Amino acid sequence: MTSKPCLSGETPGSPAVDWGEPLPVLVVEQDEGESVIAGLLHQASGIYEITSVEHLDDALALLRYGDYPICLLDADIGDRPVDVLLGRARRSGYRGACIVLCDHADLAT
Repeated sequence: MTSKPCLSGETPGSPAVDWGEPLPVLVVEQDEGESVIAGLLHQASGIYEITSVEHLDDALALLRYGDYPICLLDADIGDRPVDVLLGRARRSGYRGACIVLCDHADLAT
C-alpha cells in the first residue's frame, strides 16, 4: 500500500492537492526569462504546473483567486518587502505555503 505525500503546513481551508495531477506552483521572481527556479521545476515534467509572474501585484491577485498550494517567492522582487505580499495574501484567505528565496549574498546582510 502506498501513501500520499502531504504538505506539512496543511491547515483546514488549505488548497486541496490532488496528487494524481501536477501540483500547481506559483513562482514569483524578476527576470522570468532567466528563471532558474521555474527551469528546474519544468524539468520535473508532469509533477508541477508552473505559473510564473514578475510583479508582486500579479502574485497577490493569483494568490487571492488561484489554487496554488505552493508559492516560491524571490526576496529581492519589487519595491516593497515580501512580508507585505505575504501579509496581504494571508488576510485575503491564502493558506498555502510560501517559500521565500534569497541570494547567497543576501544572507550576509
